[in-house]
Amino acid sequence: MNEAPIAVYHVLNYHNRMVHTIRSFRATPSNPIYRHLIAYKGLLLIFLGFGTPIFAQHATWPMSDALDSLLFPKGRHSDAPGWAVCVVQEGRVVYERQMGMANTQRNIPITAETMFNFGSVSKQFTAACILLLEEAGKLDRSDDIRKYIPEIPSFEGHTVTLNHLLGHTSGINDHLEVLILQNKYNRKRICTEQTMFKYLQRRLPLAFPPGTDHAYSNTGYMLLNMVVERVSGMPMKTFAEQHIFKPLDMAHSSYQYDEAEALTDGTASYHFQDAQNRYKVVKRDFNAMGATGVHGTLRDLALWDQNFYHNRLGKGCSDWTKQMETPYRLVNGASAHYGMGLFIRKYRGIPSVDHGGGWNGFLLQHRRFPTLGITVMVASNNDHTRPFALCDKICDRLLTFKPLVSDFDTNLRDLPISVEQLQGTYLSSNNRIRHVRAERDTLKIGPPGGGKAQTLSLAFLPAVSTKAALFFLDERGDTLQFQIGDNQRPTSILWEGGDYFRCRRAYEKLSALPQQVSPQWAGTYRSLEMGQTVRIKYRRKTGQLRLYPIFFKRYDLIPLSEDVFSVKGEDLLVRFTHQSIILGHYWLQNLRLDRE
Repeated sequence: MNEAPIAVYHVLNYHNRMVHTIRSFRATPSNPIYRHLIAYKGLLLIFLGFGTPIFAQHATWPMSDALDSLLFPKGRHSDAPGWAVCVVQEGRVVYERQMGMANTQRNIPITAETMFNFGSVSKQFTAACILLLEEAGKLDRSDDIRKYIPEIPSFEGHTVTLNHLLGHTSGINDHLEVLILQNKYNRKRICTEQTMFKYLQRRLPLAFPPGTDHAYSNTGYMLLNMVVERVSGMPMKTFAEQHIFKPLDMAHSSYQYDEAEALTDGTASYHFQDAQNRYKVVKRDFNAMGATGVHGTLRDLALWDQNFYHNRLGKGCSDWTKQMETPYRLVNGASAHYGMGLFIRKYRGIPSVDHGGGWNGFLLQHRRFPTLGITVMVASNNDHTRPFALCDKICDRLLTFKPLVSDFDTNLRDLPISVEQLQGTYLSSNNRIRHVRAERDTLKIGPPGGGKAQTLSLAFLPAVSTKAALFFLDERGDTLQFQIGDNQRPTSILWEGGDYFRCRRAYEKLSALPQQVSPQWAGTYRSLEMGQTVRIKYRRKTGQLRLYPIFFKRYDLIPLSEDVFSVKGEDLLVRFTHQSIILGHYWLQNLRLDRE
């Protein structure tokens, strides 16, 4: 062995020990040990020839060819709207690729400098602004929201804190979703504080007591935007510019209410029309500030992403960035799998921090694997390309995953009850439907009509099961528990898997489908608070119920049980009680309308 490789070997050996120290040491810029570690890191990179800026890529990155073959099976040129990919490894961009046009009319291609609307990925920036203000002693996340916005009406005697809003555990329904249900969706109008306050002043019941459940709420983050502006005394755009974007050299990023003022590089967004097989330009519109609003490049997002490893904002402490990545816990101790503007969960068994976004024709997926030092970001300027699935494919190609259960042998022969008894339809409190069925000697669970990617196999765990509870493990590593009643029949499921918005939930087993739909549910239902009236009509010829929310629209109701129906073509459930109906879906929770 010659001297050069030996020297490199000793440096790398020392490097491994120093990197462990850097990652485990709770360092601050004022600490001399911190300065020594950072100086060491710079010298090591120079010694190894890697002392290049974050955006200077190595053409020899070993995974480049594999990802190229995945992303460009038909070549790299396209005249259609497209996408951009950016992969970061150990603090450096190692892979950047783009496909398609940022603006088809002006013949502007998508490049590494193309700007995108970040959509809901903006929420983590809003959360960071709240934490920076708290670090400066100007607010406390445990404070009642009414301390900062006193004109908000009380929430049925409940206290809603800034923490509840940050973790989507407030119980405040998303007013954007409510207005969509009422066919009152106007992007400019619904994104204003005035419209949000008008909705809150209706005093609609909370979906659940604060802290007891998790339900995504854009309304909550719009309220946090107001808190930032009132406490700081400046618009969110200005505060974020001074305290986040400039310190991190995110030169192409900003908060913008009006998208027409944001995408200065000429980027347009597009909606794909299936019937005409063509793209239509989406009109530049308005953002729900705080919930959305950030525009920038993937390179800027990479700078922000790396700040979670070595914080340069505020006082330079790592405490508040770690807090952002800490999931909130509900009052019953269950994890909400959501930190502050970030989903905290596992991707195929590997810890990940991620968030997706979609707004005004733009889509974005940002996923970081902190223990591996790898981040994958995919953005598109159209709603036909799906960055979420593309990000999954890239992650699956880059990472190695171990099977959680060998061949997923469900051992159905060992079940103490018959498989037929476990099969059926199960409904959660936030209106998620799950079907359990046996398929080729394997028990599976998934949404109605769910494809292969959405349906998960279940492996029976006899060692931990009892007569009252049968335990299974799904393909993603989450435990599922069937609750067994005194009659040896399943009554419910306890499960936190199988959903984008994950939380440990109970799914009650629905009764079997009736032979004929009952006409007793027909009638007129109204909510005074919402100012909403819907009619349910019974069609005797077909034996179906039909929903008429407004005079020129109608929807067939598909029975799931005697009193639970799905709305054809919509992600919406209708549940009937004796004197009311409950409308909802998994973002919205429930809205009750009483029978007239």
